[in-house]
Order: sequence, then C-alpha cells, then structure tokens
Amino acid sequence: MTCNGAEIWTIFLAPVLGMPIPLLPIHILWINLVTDGLGLGIGK
Repeated sequence: MTCNGAEIWTIFLAPVLGMPIPLLPIHILWINLVTDGLGLGIGK
C-alpha cells in the first residue's frame, strides 16, 4: 500500500511542479508486480 501511495503522489505532484509525468502505465504495473510478489514471499 505504501508503494501505491508513493506512485499516486509522484503522478499528481510532478505536473504541479512543472515536471513531465515520470511513470508510464507499464512502470506502475512493474512496480506493483515486484512489490506484491515480494510481499507474498515474505508473508509465509
């Protein structure tokens, strides 16, 4: 959940600060896949 919050803040704050959107949809999917996979492995 923390990673998703960071993604949301990054996507919303970048345009406000005059920066281009830093994460494409494929980047978000990759981050979610990796972090969810790590969480499933640790949760045993």
